[in-house]
Amino acid sequence: MRFVIILLVWLVCVLSLGKAAAESVLMFSADWCKYCQLAKKDMLENADEVDTWAVEVIDTDVSKELVKEYGVKSLPTFIYLNDAGEELDRQVGYKGYRQLKRWVEKNKR
Repeated sequence: MRFVIILLVWLVCVLSLGKAAAESVLMFSADWCKYCQLAKKDMLENADEVDTWAVEVIDTDVSKELVKEYGVKSLPTFIYLNDAGEELDRQVGYKGYRQLKRWVEKNKR
C-alpha cells in the first residue's frame, strides 16, 4: 500500500511537469499553520524559480493517509523525492525562502 501511495504522489508530480521523470518536493501543509502559509506566500512571490522545483502541496487535514505513510509529525514538512519517487531528504519547519532554496539546490542532481 505504501508503495502505491508513493507512486501516485510521484506520478502527480511528474505529470504536472509533463516530463518522463522528475525530482520533486512534497510540502505537507495545513490552512491553520502560520509557517505553512508564509512558505506558500514566499513561493508564490518567487514563482519563476519555484516552478522548476515541481512542488506538490499536500493538505494534511485532507490527506491523512499520506501524512501517516511519510511519517510527518510537524508542519510544514518538505520532502525531496528523486526521479524514482524515493525520499532523498526532508526538512521540517520553515526558516525563510533563501534557506528553502538552498535546501532544494543542495538536493538537485
